[in-house]
Amino acid sequence: MTHDELVGSAKQRLQDQTERLQTVLANMPDEKWNHPGDPLSIGQIVEHMVIVNRSYVRDLESLINSAPSSGGELPVRFSLAGKLLFKAAGPDGNAPMPSSVAPRGGAVPRQIETEFFEINEKIVRLCDVAIGRNLSDVKFKNPIVDVITMRLPDVFEVFALHGERHTRQIEALSRS
Repeated sequence: MTHDELVGSAKQRLQDQTERLQTVLANMPDEKWNHPGDPLSIGQIVEHMVIVNRSYVRDLESLINSAPSSGGELPVRFSLAGKLLFKAAGPDGNAPMPSSVAPRGGAVPRQIETEFFEINEKIVRLCDVAIGRNLSDVKFKNPIVDVITMRLPDVFEVFALHGERHTRQIEALSRS
């Protein structure tokens, strides 16, 4: 897979997840939003995604801009840490959530939805900025666990996989 294929795929998956979540959350009553789940409520899952995505997005544009401006057609090189994160945080993962990205206990205000969708929109826009770049040349410290070094392509795949995991959880909780 090339850098441009990865970024295009991540963008499409994130847009799909956003549409699915907008549909699910559009008419959800507040009681359902904060109804206890297993182990989190829908509101807590959304807040968790905001915390995680916010930590990665903070420096993402400058990291993308530091990547060589040509090389989008080159094969992606994921880091070992990234590959482990894909399995742990992805749709079939069951890794425990680090306490640094845990949502508050109890009720989560619905306003967090707005921030969630704004962050997702920014990530989608940054996918466009990343097109054409050799992202594999950029290494950085994971913003959540700073002893882990990752490559920039890892971030796009983690966004898509982690987002899918929690989109599925929210969809299932909304039906229960």
